[in-house]
Amino acid sequence: MIKKTSNILWVVLFALPVFLQAQSNKELSEKNQKKFDYYFFEAEKYKQIERFDIALEGYLKCYDIDETNATIAFEIGRTYLKLGNATEALPYLEKAYELDANNRWITLELADFYTATKDYEKATPLFIELTKNYPSKIEYKFELAQNLFAQKRYLECIDVLNEVEALTGISSDLSRQKKDIYLVLDDADNAQKELEALANAYPNNLEYKGVLAQFYTANNQEEKAIAVYRQMLKQAPNDPRAHLDLAIIYQNQEVYDSSYNHLKVAMASPDLEVPKKIQVLYSVFQLGQKDTAFKKMGYDLLKLCIQATPNEAVLYALQAEIQLNNNEILAGRNSLKKTTQLGLNKLQIWSELLLLDAQLELNDSLVTDATLFIELYPNQPLGYLMAGSANLQLENYQNAIDDLEAGLDFVIDNPELEFQFYITIADAYHRLNDNLKSDNYFDKALEIKPNDPGTLNNYAYYLSVRGVRLKEALQMAEKCNNLAPNNGIFLDTWAWALYKNGKYVLALEKIELCAQYGGADSGEVLEHWGDILFKLNKIPEAVEKWKQAASKQDASENIQKKIETQQLYE
Repeated sequence: MIKKTSNILWVVLFALPVFLQAQSNKELSEKNQKKFDYYFFEAEKYKQIERFDIALEGYLKCYDIDETNATIAFEIGRTYLKLGNATEALPYLEKAYELDANNRWITLELADFYTATKDYEKATPLFIELTKNYPSKIEYKFELAQNLFAQKRYLECIDVLNEVEALTGISSDLSRQKKDIYLVLDDADNAQKELEALANAYPNNLEYKGVLAQFYTANNQEEKAIAVYRQMLKQAPNDPRAHLDLAIIYQNQEVYDSSYNHLKVAMASPDLEVPKKIQVLYSVFQLGQKDTAFKKMGYDLLKLCIQATPNEAVLYALQAEIQLNNNEILAGRNSLKKTTQLGLNKLQIWSELLLLDAQLELNDSLVTDATLFIELYPNQPLGYLMAGSANLQLENYQNAIDDLEAGLDFVIDNPELEFQFYITIADAYHRLNDNLKSDNYFDKALEIKPNDPGTLNNYAYYLSVRGVRLKEALQMAEKCNNLAPNNGIFLDTWAWALYKNGKYVLALEKIELCAQYGGADSGEVLEHWGDILFKLNKIPEAVEKWKQAASKQDASENIQKKIETQQLYE
């Protein structure tokens, strides 16, 4: 192995001085030649292992010995570029070209350097030289064209591209580049000729025909465009691009039946890109805001799109948006659910799904969806709040508390959300008869929002039912009703707080007012009304209210006993 490597290095070492002498304009003494060869060999060795800093030292020592050697100047320039020092590289690249202007690689390196640094005026003559010396090298012509274009020498650029086309034949890239240049020159006629030549050169290529037809349309030559699209449809009757573009043309011409027929074919095609379909659908639904015919058309087209690509989540997201805008809440919710099932995991979509579950009181679904939400977004408190609220409604009180207290850790600088957690946890602890913790969370909630009527009402009612802190309960109930007057639920709490504080006359006044605002339909309110009347020694009237309460579903379990014994049972 070692022997083989040594032989290779010996061959390189033996051959390099001969090569270098051919690039030099200076006679070296035997001593200097040996030093030169040594430093050059060392530099080449380190270049091979990419130690460019050490290689540079060797090349520079060679240059000190022979500054007329084009190869050395060239290698110094390239090595500086490898080290990221373009400023130091340029003088050596220019020196190499000065010493050996006929060297293709030196010329190309310098030309590329000028192009990279946007010095197009200096790069251009070098590429002209290269294209003359190597006329079959297409890449040099492209580089020249690029430099001419950058200098806005557009006609010269086109001439060079024509030279390329003469060598390679008509191609999409060349035709489109020339077309774009003609458009810059405001020469639509020649731009059109380029696209026509391309389409004629490749008559079976639908893409080239489509580009030509779109050009005709953009330049008010709709009949020519229609003719091209008809040719395309003869070749591919279900090509969605042709149908879609024809639909737009006929729409502009107010030939609406033809437009819609082509549009249906395009939207029913699985080959039409979904973003394009979404763009069309938004346009149709926007028109549908003023014209119901377009609204129906939008629904029909959306249905076709979903049938064509039933696993595209974004289509269901659009369907949900349209349904919710039309107040189709359940349908919109179901479309959003489908969107998530197809993997479109966006926080906005999931958040809206949870809120819709809550709005529709789909508590079982809300627990499931909120659990998935927490798995996807474990640092977002909304999932915990929704899971806790749903479990509360489902009477899974401990699960509710676990969710809610876990979610509290993620509530940061959001007092409103923190408040929602507190009141929900307070309610859950109340259901578990853990009154100390329930009261603690109610107190925290009121520290954030001391004037929230709902919280004041619930807290006052729970305290009144338990018969504790009754003066505070009455103060909260009164405050609640002052903040939100004429509310049947709040008036019932006020009446009950008055009752528990022994203020029966005032309690009767508030419960009668409660009945005027919907309370007469509540078994609980009617039972409270009877209890107040009983305390006022109006027994027959009390029994009558209890009987009315018994016909409702929300009276207490003691209601029959009260009626039968004509006594209070609390």
